Amino acid sequence: MLTMVCSSRKDNVTMPDLFIPPPKFYFSICSSFLLPNPVYSNDSKDPKVGLTMGSTEPERDCNFELIHGTGDRAGQYAIRGTYSGKVLLSKKGTHALVEHTAGDGVHDENWFTFEVGTEHLSSGFRVVCPSISAVWSSAVSLLTSVPEGNPKDVTQYFSFTFEHTEIDRVVYHVDQGKIVQSTPVVLATQELKNDTSIVQKLEASVDTSTEETSSFQFSQGFSLTVGLEIKTGVPLVSEGSIKVDATSTSNFTWGSTTKKSKAYKATFPVTAPPHSTVVATSSVTQSTLDIPFTIYSKSKSGVVVETEGMYYGVTTWNLRHIITQK
Repeated sequence: MLTMVCSSRKDNVTMPDLFIPPPKFYFSICSSFLLPNPVYSNDSKDPKVGLTMGSTEPERDCNFELIHGTGDRAGQYAIRGTYSGKVLLSKKGTHALVEHTAGDGVHDENWFTFEVGTEHLSSGFRVVCPSISAVWSSAVSLLTSVPEGNPKDVTQYFSFTFEHTEIDRVVYHVDQGKIVQSTPVVLATQELKNDTSIVQKLEASVDTSTEETSSFQFSQGFSLTVGLEIKTGVPLVSEGSIKVDATSTSNFTWGSTTKKSKAYKATFPVTAPPHSTVVATSSVTQSTLDIPFTIYSKSKSGVVVETEGMYYGVTTWNLRHIITQK
């Protein structure tokens, strides 16, 4: 097997924007840096809004959905519990408990923005209530509001855990794809002798394989779990253009480089002049590909979310044979 050069370019990589779940796409909210106790909303509990203790698996009252603001509230979101049917509400004051109210966000204090952290806090976001300049803070089992101007600390940072999704389809945007580099690669060289005084019709052969690589790099949108198996078609080059083989699929692993072998087996005629040695050389073209993609994932409730990124691949194509006389 011939080993190909792996493509894993990551030039100009920037931190992706926070994925904002669309309506009816359910999630839980947990502290990013403390115990992963999810926020709950339940009229039967005291307090009615707080943090579920002793559980890393969200319960029924820990599921929420976003109501997207419009008009003057564009870019703001109300957070509604799917179990309680109520929306969360921040209260003004130092460590005032977060509450919930009926309706779809009739109070200014029902509306929030999400502020992504920086540096060592970049894996979380703050839940900001602009109308009262307050942010959420986790305190053991309590969910409270504190002044937005307070020093930032780990208690103020949260993260989403989304409902289960399954990949519906993968779309490669081949019209935007690029063949970054192409180089010839010799697969096999074979010498054939003709010790007779007449022209001989001989046969040369090649039977080997190349190693091809594929990787998917996330750019923006819904973040997939590292290690997720993706079954989809394989981008390739045919007649100098990028295409996707729709007749077969392969399994890829999100977050890692997938290596596969491609077999090349052929026999071809060789004409050898009298008393000569001819050399049969079999080669392919190795191409490095950059192709934008969109992965469409679907939740149990039928909501489709998109993941955008770049496919990086190394593939071989165009098997050819050259005959020379030694």
